Amino acid sequence: MAITENQREVLKKISEYELFKVLGYFDPIWFDDINFMREAINIEPVLLQHASPAVKDNEDIVSLSVEKVGRMLEHASTRLQSSLAVVQIAVATDGNALKYAPTLNDNEGVVSQAVQQNGLAIQFACPQLQASKTLGLLAVKQNGDSLQYLDDDLRADPDVVKAAVKQDGFSLKYAEESLQGNKSIVLEAVTQKGWALEFAAKPLQKDPQVILRAIKQYWAAAKFVDIHALTDNINNLVLVLDNIECQSEVISIWQEKLNNDSLKLDVLQDAITISNGKNKSHGNIEGFNRLKEKYAQTNNIFFTRNLAQDTQDGTSDDCYSEEKDDSKPTI
Repeated sequence: MAITENQREVLKKISEYELFKVLGYFDPIWFDDINFMREAINIEPVLLQHASPAVKDNEDIVSLSVEKVGRMLEHASTRLQSSLAVVQIAVATDGNALKYAPTLNDNEGVVSQAVQQNGLAIQFACPQLQASKTLGLLAVKQNGDSLQYLDDDLRADPDVVKAAVKQDGFSLKYAEESLQGNKSIVLEAVTQKGWALEFAAKPLQKDPQVILRAIKQYWAAAKFVDIHALTDNINNLVLVLDNIECQSEVISIWQEKLNNDSLKLDVLQDAITISNGKNKSHGNIEGFNRLKEKYAQTNNIFFTRNLAQDTQDGTSDDCYSEEKDDSKPTI
């Protein structure tokens, strides 16, 4: 049946206006008109959801719809949701369309195609394929957050977890507990996203190298530093203070966390004095020497330098400055 003039006017409106403004012009019988719906869906793919069962079972029309909007596979007939050709078209556009193809979620080729488009599609794969290291790596490299949907053995696999945190540091949250204590993996995670420090094992939340890497990526990661433990070692605390930008913002966070612990607050203040004292422009020789005596038994490496002979230039503590201090060690 040829498309009528009235239908052509409606097709023109579909291309010019939002769909909900046009649906009122549709004659209900048009939703069963193969020729009209083919033209309409070519303009607006989501019209498939309003189509008649016969149209939803038409492979050409459904393919046309899912090629543009993969999730329209939800509205295809059960027969076409099981069609390899149609499903492949859909997942190539939107990997999560795999959700609507339950009979093909055990097809490695389909799942591979889906997770390469959207790693999160692995959640709709069958359990056997969620345990596939090959597919798991494809998924986490596309979206690290997909680690949460993998088999437990893969969430404990260093290769898979490292690939995940490189893509999204927050995926450390879904790693097996022992790998949250793996320093190499945690360093990768906080390098990508400083706040991933929240999910690191406790011992690493006081590790200077991990802390510095996290704060360098985002200074507010200081919130997840185990500052109570870090203040047990003033050497490490001074090392951190020496090598961070946004020092005042970081110190404010730590002071708030130590609010009810006057002894720890004193150690933090001492560390600040030592760190500033090593810099001639901020130096307080009297305070520096007082702390040298106070911590004489700690073999503190920071007192081996002569403050009066220190010629370092002061650096800006501007949290938002783009200038870098090249004299600082690379962490």
